Amino acid sequence: MSMNINKLLEVAKDELVTSGKILPKCFVIQENKELAIIPMPFENHKKKVRVKQMLKQFITDKGSKEYYMVQEIWLSQPKEGVILTSAVRDVEREEGIMVARFMPDNAKMVISRFKRGDNEIIFDDVTPDLVDIGSNYWNIFGDEGAGIKLLKDAHNQKIIAKYMEEMRVKYKAEFIAARNNPEELKKVVAKMVAEVKRMKSDQDKQMLEDPDDNFEDDGMSLGGKP
Repeated sequence: MSMNINKLLEVAKDELVTSGKILPKCFVIQENKELAIIPMPFENHKKKVRVKQMLKQFITDKGSKEYYMVQEIWLSQPKEGVILTSAVRDVEREEGIMVARFMPDNAKMVISRFKRGDNEIIFDDVTPDLVDIGSNYWNIFGDEGAGIKLLKDAHNQKIIAKYMEEMRVKYKAEFIAARNNPEELKKVVAKMVAEVKRMKSDQDKQMLEDPDDNFEDDGMSLGGKP
């Protein structure tokens, strides 16, 4: 027994149009082939963790090998020269509906972007086919976060490398002027170290895993909405 993801997406769209929002929910196909529908409300990260623990226990107890997650999400595309953190923090983020299917050997999803107009929901594009999910908080079968970290590391290291080159150029004249004066050279080095530490501190703050930064795919940061 499998479910049609595109039909689930259409049902989710109807719910969004009718109610103005989508209650996160999970459709679990149990070992006996019966379907269980589990509402998954979470107002904050602490409740989200509890919901996930409950879901994992239920799926384990029922011997499920297939389940579907339906929720609203935010989407954020990487921007040139900007540290990639979370769609939750991006003021230019987009809204969307995500329907994901999780199985032990793969995780796939379909997404439909939308905009809120005056008393209406305007649907934009839909991913034409099921796409692989690189990493997902709700995937109890596999990786839950490494994909996000790798994506951020790769993107952010490019920015840091560019920053370091700019700093090298910035302090070049001071280094040359101080090269024969050990005390002045120490001051220049101290300024560079302080700037590196400040940059590292800012990066660390933004690189902290955001509880709503749920998954990534094809270079995008996607965050689940409570």
